[in-house]
Amino acid sequence: IISNYITSGKLNKATIAIENAKSQHPQSVDLFLLEAEVLTYTNKHNEALMVIDKATGIDPFNVELISLKAHIYSQLGFFNKAIRVLKKATEIATENVDELYLDIALEYENTGHYNKALRYLKLSRKANPDNQHALFEMAFCCEQVNSFDDSIKYYKEYIDNDPYSAT
Repeated sequence: IISNYITSGKLNKATIAIENAKSQHPQSVDLFLLEAEVLTYTNKHNEALMVIDKATGIDPFNVELISLKAHIYSQLGFFNKAIRVLKKATEIATENVDELYLDIALEYENTGHYNKALRYLKLSRKANPDNQHALFEMAFCCEQVNSFDDSIKYYKEYIDNDPYSAT
């Protein structure tokens, strides 16, 4: 119900549903995540960070909480904080590590550190060679640092691994 309200943009109803659900399940990290998401959508970033901190006290190894915190920091323009938080998430994540590396790379792009971004994009592609978003970002970063030969090399490797890829 809550997700449906969020998806349809009925954030006030989502908030009411979250509060009702939290009264029945006060330790539900999933509900804290949804609450932080709604607060973020309504530009209440500091409140969202407090909710995430509270939920992290319940489940300190929840990668979704850590990732959401990083995204909020990024929205606030605190890119270096976002990078630190995402790096912490890579230490405890057991799946979707490629997405975390990609997120770190995007934060480095936000700060104009394209060579550092490339380092994490390579890690993302190593963790998941099929991550096309990372491949496209690699091309972008190579363009920013005038390293077109490297970009060609990355695409050639991709084509060698998947010669029939429409990408």
